[in-house]
Amino acid sequence: MKILAAKFAGKHELLVENTGKFLLEVDRLKSHGQFSDAEILIGAYTKILESKNALKVCATETKT
Repeated sequence: MKILAAKFAGKHELLVENTGKFLLEVDRLKSHGQFSDAEILIGAYTKILESKNALKVCATETKT
């Protein structure tokens, strides 16, 4: 699963810091044992995108 997740991160061109967070999220979701590999990858990727967008919103709010 880790190799698959690393290839997924590479294909989606995640930055190094986001790749680390992505892999941690994959491990967290995998430990639940309730999700398929595809659900884990998409769920972790979605979570990273949400956190990245939240950071952009916070950075924009502090500039004004």
